[in-house]
Amino acid sequence: ISLHDVSNLYRVPLLLAEQNAGMLICNHFGFPLTGTASPTLKLPEDALFTKVHAARLDDWAVVPNRMDECKDEVVIAVVGKYTGNVDAYISVVKALQHASLEAGLRLRLEWVESSELEPNVQRSEPKRFESAWEALKAADGVLVPGGFGNRGIEGKIMTANYCRTSRVPYLGICVGFQTAVIDFARSELGWDGANSTEFD
Repeated sequence: ISLHDVSNLYRVPLLLAEQNAGMLICNHFGFPLTGTASPTLKLPEDALFTKVHAARLDDWAVVPNRMDECKDEVVIAVVGKYTGNVDAYISVVKALQHASLEAGLRLRLEWVESSELEPNVQRSEPKRFESAWEALKAADGVLVPGGFGNRGIEGKIMTANYCRTSRVPYLGICVGFQTAVIDFARSELGWDGANSTEFD
């Protein structure tokens, strides 16, 4: 079995099927070969072309084909405190990938460490501060995921403020939504000490 490079991850099952990997596995374990397979994706009838129903895995082929056809890029900044370990955000990354595929867009993520957006970093490491703000401002949209503790919270609040005042699409999940509420309370309601009991 050959597993050479393919254009995207969703082509791997098709590559294995071309080499009859399923038959080899069934033979090895003594499973009966029925010659039929259940549909791989549960899609409405009108979502598939007529010819897609004809061959095994043709319904699956819709996904990698759509991914290869995505040409227009969307840049999403993920502003968090665990950006050095992107696996901490794997569910967020997968959700963004699937959403961009559904929208017909090629996703590019920009990882922004929230603490690098804060004024103390501007004084101590101005280049890191500038780089973080440049990445944030270049994004088409911003997602601020959850996190624990108070490190980087002010950077997340500043991110929410920037997005709100610049009309940049913003999605706050968990603490990301809390920081958006804090920004609104401080900026629009004049409640300077607004915060969350979670980290203050």
